Amino acid sequence: MADIVTESVSGYLRFQLIQVGLENGLFDVIEVTLGKTTKQIANEANCDTRYVEEWCQALALGNILVANLDNNSKEYLYSMTADMKKTISEMTPMLRLVNSVGSAIPEVCSNFSSGAPVFFEKYCNVAKNISNALGPWTKFHCQDASEFTTTGQQFELICFFVCLHDFAHPTKALQLCQHLLTSDGKVIVIEMAGKDHFAPEK
Repeated sequence: MADIVTESVSGYLRFQLIQVGLENGLFDVIEVTLGKTTKQIANEANCDTRYVEEWCQALALGNILVANLDNNSKEYLYSMTADMKKTISEMTPMLRLVNSVGSAIPEVCSNFSSGAPVFFEKYCNVAKNISNALGPWTKFHCQDASEFTTTGQQFELICFFVCLHDFAHPTKALQLCQHLLTSDGKVIVIEMAGKDHFAPEK
């Protein structure tokens, strides 16, 4: 049991360190083939050397960075594998999205006793990060779905992504889609699998 908790804590810490790297451009200056000292990385990213050294060491221990000791300088040179570099680059929008969602955790915790809602505005920068995750061809804004009926807007695709179960009136929301879809439009509902009886062993 301790291993599960320890791995969860380690994963959380790695995630936060990845966020530090993204926000300070550290991954941008770390090469795949050419190892760099922490001083070189810090200079190129315009960061403090001591902070960068601790960051590099932690991510090397977490198997995000590769550390090789240079026998001449007796310093560690840090690099990334091509696969890791590609993964970090491709997942940057999603990593930032998850991080922004986490900003609402304090309010979620405080509302556990009251059952009060946590409104979308509490999730800092989540709108921007969702737009970035979906790509430049999308536009994101927060609006009550019932308001669309007054604008005459229609959509080719309406997607409910693990959210319908939180709606006060999910049936009404689905019925509303009939008026918002184009003639060949589709509705996609993605929800968590559930059963009448909780059975984690199955």
